Amino acid sequence: MNMPLQSQTLEHTGHPARTRQPGPCGLHLVLAVLMAGWISMAGSAQSDGQDVPRLEAKCLDRLKPVDRQAIDSITGWKLPEIPGTIKWYNQGDLEIDSLDGKVIVIQSWTNGHSAARRMPLKVHKILSDVEDDDLVLLALHTPADGSKLEAFLERAEIPMPIMLDRKGTYCDALGVYRQPVNIVVDRNGVVRGGGIKATALPDVVKMLLAEERDPDAEVRQLPTEDPMDKVEFPEFKDRISNARDLRGRRAPDMWVDEWLTPTPNADNKVVVLDFWATWCPPCRASIPHMNTLSQKFANDVCAVGLSDERESNFEQGLRKHNLKARDFKYSLALDPNKRMKDAFQIRGIPHVVVISSDWIVRWQGHPMNLSESILNQIVTANQDLASRGGRPGPKPRWNKG
Repeated sequence: MNMPLQSQTLEHTGHPARTRQPGPCGLHLVLAVLMAGWISMAGSAQSDGQDVPRLEAKCLDRLKPVDRQAIDSITGWKLPEIPGTIKWYNQGDLEIDSLDGKVIVIQSWTNGHSAARRMPLKVHKILSDVEDDDLVLLALHTPADGSKLEAFLERAEIPMPIMLDRKGTYCDALGVYRQPVNIVVDRNGVVRGGGIKATALPDVVKMLLAEERDPDAEVRQLPTEDPMDKVEFPEFKDRISNARDLRGRRAPDMWVDEWLTPTPNADNKVVVLDFWATWCPPCRASIPHMNTLSQKFANDVCAVGLSDERESNFEQGLRKHNLKARDFKYSLALDPNKRMKDAFQIRGIPHVVVISSDWIVRWQGHPMNLSESILNQIVTANQDLASRGGRPGPKPRWNKG
């Protein structure tokens, strides 16, 4: 699991990071037969669910790494049950069991902007030549702009059943977030992939329709209990005055515009994110302390100094204060658009955020107040977390808790 820290490529996949040139998703997804050049025999993959052939990477849309990982994490598992909180349009309530033996395409969408609101009609048109009574198309409306859906449907006709997921429960179960994606399910009720290119979708659907349902197939359901929920982290109650207090809550997605040092690997590590700038005297004064923490906990901590300066200003600031890259024993990155700073609503720097490997904020405050004792408590709990492993499947993003 973990936060992917990336620039041009990914060291690993996990919670989201964005850069100017996102790297490849690293997937080698294949299906069991050759069809229209979209399928290969490179093998199959398994994420503790059913061992199923996977879609080849070239037939997949380019998604944010976190979106691709979410879809990949549900592939091979049984399609989750549709929760009772779903509101249906163009169709009475459906249950997954009633769709046994069908091939299902679920298209996520929202009526909030033009590109997304066209997705159901686009998928319907793309698959219009696939004439088979065993094909079921479902449009899953995300919570975004859900309150406007009924008004939208008064002036637009969507020729398929629509699910309005007002609370985001089903979207979280499927790994669906704000970017519209499709999810394909085979006759055994197993998710076979998603985020498929429009040009490849008809061939993928035809291939799934050509497969026979196997009544003896072992179809595994995602477990509902997460062993990581039982890990106890220390709690800190000190007042946070210059940023949004997110302790105990999921951290915002990680955004990095440019890495100034080699891309770090945060696998199963605690992330110490230091918001700073070269022009800030207290920030510069904290560098030796940050170096000490980074070196002492080198095996368990990924420390990152994140500045919102532009590269030219950052380099000028380093020269002005006689700082060099070798003076930092931790990673450095730039976010000139202040995405991360704004996400934490930071009003003063330096400000450090400590995030465990399940991407929950565990500590916030001035870097000089982050003692070795505090960090050691968090690291110890995180080691327990890493040893347990997490519940497979997508991590919730609509209901972060």
